[in-house]
Amino acid sequence: MRTNVRKLCSIYGVSGHETNVANFIMEQISPFCECSLDNLGNVLAFKRGKSSSARSVAFFAHMDEVGFLVSNITGDGSLKLAEVGGINANILVGQVLVVCAQEGPIFGVVGADPIHLQNDERFRPVRIEELSLDIGCDSRQAAEKLVAPGDMVCFCENFSPFGEGSIVSKALDDRVGCAILIELIKTFDEFDFHAAFTTTEEVGSSGARVVAQGLDLEIAIVVECTTAADTPPTEPEGQVCALGQGPVISFMDRSTIYDKELVDLAFKVAKANNIKIQHKRGVYGGNDSGVIRTAGAGAKTLAVSLPVRYLHSQSCVARIDDINQTLRLLKSLTLEICGGGV
Repeated sequence: MRTNVRKLCSIYGVSGHETNVANFIMEQISPFCECSLDNLGNVLAFKRGKSSSARSVAFFAHMDEVGFLVSNITGDGSLKLAEVGGINANILVGQVLVVCAQEGPIFGVVGADPIHLQNDERFRPVRIEELSLDIGCDSRQAAEKLVAPGDMVCFCENFSPFGEGSIVSKALDDRVGCAILIELIKTFDEFDFHAAFTTTEEVGSSGARVVAQGLDLEIAIVVECTTAADTPPTEPEGQVCALGQGPVISFMDRSTIYDKELVDLAFKVAKANNIKIQHKRGVYGGNDSGVIRTAGAGAKTLAVSLPVRYLHSQSCVARIDDINQTLRLLKSLTLEICGGGV
């Protein structure tokens, strides 16, 4: 599974530009299930198991990553960027980004006024609209030969082992969730289940909304990533979750109140199978659950999230053991739910 995490994270695919991610996923899962693409680019899968499920169940993971689109080319040949998804502009200055242009990748440096020329402005937050991407061109005409408005701009591919048992990469949110679902499709065959790899989660979850409306679901499990604010200067009481403590179960976020029966079942199953698990300590963020739970006749939802440090950045950090524990929990939960345990 680690190989698939690396390969998925290396693909460039901000919201609305997930085609290459979808193609890779289709190649991986097509020998193991029925799969197709819908009009919004979602990958829809149905895994037929040894037995029919007692409940209509689907798993969701989103394919898109945060990034940018080229919004304008200025007279001096630099690029202005439009944010796709939530990104802290303060992490961008001096970063190398890649423009996925029609003729191939173009690398650029995010520029701002040099520190030597700054006065009070050095102490205020950076705004993305103030920044420019320098791609080495001296005029608009030169830049227009390489890039065009609307081109996708991403953090550079940088997957690497990190410390003891961790990985660092762009786009762990939510390519690691996609990798977990791929592995579930390949290895779990006790019961029937649906899986959806969705588009545009970072900008409103329109992909998941369409999928959920087309499925008559009773239960939806969203496999996600969530912020592990477990490093200084965050105080212990302000930490959302922590690396190394297993998958994170939310009771509520800014778009969803999760089904308590499913939340309790997750902890019961984890305890019975000696799987690490933790509560999300606070109400933050949101995911595809917000639109899934109200689509059609509605579905009970559960978010099973991987704790990730430095989310929505060039350098997301996750623990390999947490990934493995998440897969174990999903398999055990599926056995319980599809077997009629809830």
